[in-house]
Amino acid sequence: MYMKSLIFSIAFLFVAAFGASAQQSGTESNDSTAVVSDTVKERKQTFRASENTARFAISTNIVDLGWFLTPNLDIQYSFGRRWSVEAMTKYNNWTFREEDPMRKNRQCSQEYSAGVRFWPWYVYSGWWFSAGGQYEEYSQRSLTNIYRKEEGDAFGLALAAGHSIQLRSWLNIDFGLGFWSGYKLYKAYEGTEACPDCGKRVDRLDGSEEPSGKFFLLPDEVFVSVMFIF
Repeated sequence: MYMKSLIFSIAFLFVAAFGASAQQSGTESNDSTAVVSDTVKERKQTFRASENTARFAISTNIVDLGWFLTPNLDIQYSFGRRWSVEAMTKYNNWTFREEDPMRKNRQCSQEYSAGVRFWPWYVYSGWWFSAGGQYEEYSQRSLTNIYRKEEGDAFGLALAAGHSIQLRSWLNIDFGLGFWSGYKLYKAYEGTEACPDCGKRVDRLDGSEEPSGKFFLLPDEVFVSVMFIF
């Protein structure tokens, strides 16, 4: 009689413990589902709000800052769910290794562009594609021939694509690649070892002072940008 009571008590405790565990597991599962549901709902509400509220974004390209310390700024304004307009400028008027004429490199340029970005998912999130007009005034020494220098004006169409990773609701890291094509008016000079900054025109041999002109297709940008959204 005593053994039967003991076995019955153990069985009863086991069933009670199992039932409590199952109830707790179900509660946790429901809580987890509720959290996921709330997260999805919050995200949808955020995206819906972003559709109805235009938002600004300001970014700077770290690659440009590392390339001859070129300050640059890109401003975007979103409209709708998948589109933003942008305007970008960069400026460089620095001279490097000025004390050594043979190795001196002067990167003088100013660039302006304006266009649109298409975001297949939502603005400021995921993949993007851009197109716009671009103008650049430049004066720079060749990277392959230290005696050759070229200066002029270039204008054309710029295309780019990339991916934006959201770190915070107000902070993104933007990656991308771009190229541009157009027409440039330029003058090219080639100096000598005795006077690298001197030199004669090498783009025209007819003695004319008019600039030369030609079409171009060039790599344009490598983007690793820090983007602030507000």
